[in-house]
Amino acid sequence: MLIRLQSVFDDTVAARPDVVRYQKSYFEKHSDAVTLCHPQCGHVYALGTKGEVGHIHPGDGSMHMIMSPSDTVTAIERGWGELHSLAGRLDLPITYMFVYAPRDETELQAVEQLLDAAVAHMSERRRSEGAAVASG
Repeated sequence: MLIRLQSVFDDTVAARPDVVRYQKSYFEKHSDAVTLCHPQCGHVYALGTKGEVGHIHPGDGSMHMIMSPSDTVTAIERGWGELHSLAGRLDLPITYMFVYAPRDETELQAVEQLLDAAVAHMSERRRSEGAAVASG
């Protein structure tokens, strides 16, 4: 499943080379992350994350992603993940999610949807943090 999960991330980067690329994770430092090519043009959170959208933890296949407030609520309600314990503190956006490792095809498809939503959210044209939360 970890190989297939990596393929989901690889396919996302390959499908949108003008928007995202791989770069060392700003948060994890030792693994690659899906990162905006031009964070200065993305969501206001992109500046604080150095453009990082999400990364996989290679040991267990869990992930961190930055999603919109509404997608964060959906992910939590559906049992796909939880807010990081430090979300909204230190350098972490308020919607910094810990996403559980997929165990089957259905959960892998959910991760694919979450990653697509995270890329869409983070690549939105930059706006103020208050407006981002209000419009979700």
